[in-house]
Amino acid sequence: MHSFKAGSHTWEIAIHVAAIKRVRERLGIDLYKLLDDDLKPLGRLLAEPVALIDVIYVLCEAQAKAAGVSDEGFGEAMAGDVIEAARDAFLAEFVDFFPRAQARTTLHKAMDLARRTATRTVELAAERAGQTLATVDVEAEAEKLLKQLSGGSPASSASIPSP
Repeated sequence: MHSFKAGSHTWEIAIHVAAIKRVRERLGIDLYKLLDDDLKPLGRLLAEPVALIDVIYVLCEAQAKAAGVSDEGFGEAMAGDVIEAARDAFLAEFVDFFPRAQARTTLHKAMDLARRTATRTVELAAERAGQTLATVDVEAEAEKLLKQLSGGSPASSASIPSP
């Protein structure tokens, strides 16, 4: 079982046949089919934090009820780094569900590569944005915006009709 912390709670994610059935019945998401089509369904789930947290809530629902935490309360605790921790725990548990050691090893490698690629992509985007932001001439950009809003350059006094 893999776990993550959200606020004062530690949530344990367990994926087994009964949990997969429960997620499919409650949310219409078949966890086993997340591997279809070159992992595209898994990618879509991971790219949609609300759907992912819904899945994780169903997987943790018995714990949540025992702790007096509603679906909404669970969702309110999910933001930023907590979503990342929940996602990582879900992925680790998801990979560990598969019965063949070779499949688990391959999936662990794929998940690690995806995680490293995503991390580096964000780092590069931040670096480029930082470089771009550092070179912005605020004064010039404000002047361009004002010209666009006024329909171009100011009209000369000769083009203004006299009364």
